[in-house]
Amino acid sequence: MDTLQVMMHDNKRTLLLVIVGLLLLAEQSYASLR
Repeated sequence: MDTLQVMMHDNKRTLLLVIVGLLLLAEQSYASLR
């Protein structure tokens, strides 16, 4: 049970990092297009 919660927490943190990375990438490509 505890390990499952830890895994879920890690997944959420990884997902958050991926979303932030995608946002930064989109912002850079948008700025370069302008």
